[in-house]
Amino acid sequence: CDSGWAWKVGSNTCKGGLHIIDFIDPKRPKTAGCYEDDGYIHDCQCEIYHGQDARYFGHEICFCGCLGCSFPGGGSPGGFAILDVSDKKSVRRLSCTSYPHKFYPHQGWLSYDHAYFFFGDETDEENAGVRTRTLVWELGENLEAPSLAAKWANPLTTAVDHNMFYYRGALFQSN
Repeated sequence: CDSGWAWKVGSNTCKGGLHIIDFIDPKRPKTAGCYEDDGYIHDCQCEIYHGQDARYFGHEICFCGCLGCSFPGGGSPGGFAILDVSDKKSVRRLSCTSYPHKFYPHQGWLSYDHAYFFFGDETDEENAGVRTRTLVWELGENLEAPSLAAKWANPLTTAVDHNMFYYRGALFQSN
């Protein structure tokens, strides 16, 4: 992120959660915060948010694949999590959303306008027998309640979807 912060995830610090590192002075990085509430977070994209939800416009928001977050009504933990990390000492989970055939919430990428988040589950192909797929989350005007807008499945493969990047209107993904 351009804000001077680094985000360490999936490590042996912060219970595998979000380890926030102050890189404002790159010669002297230091821990600025820790978010452990949802356990292991596999990957995040953190950005200064400029989407449609006016409540969080200008906030630093992380969009994460989270194995430990839980949701109202129960169900198995894990999913697509959105965190407000503007206050590094008091990170706030805005949402944790489940999805069909959830096994290993992995990684995704924001559209340029911050209206959508493209997301992949790393092991749904082998565990649920689904085609390589990308989930498209509509963020809309409420980061606290993203909705699953679309699922795209590759008709040619069941390869593991991995590491998506959105560039100039196209989504790239390694399989």
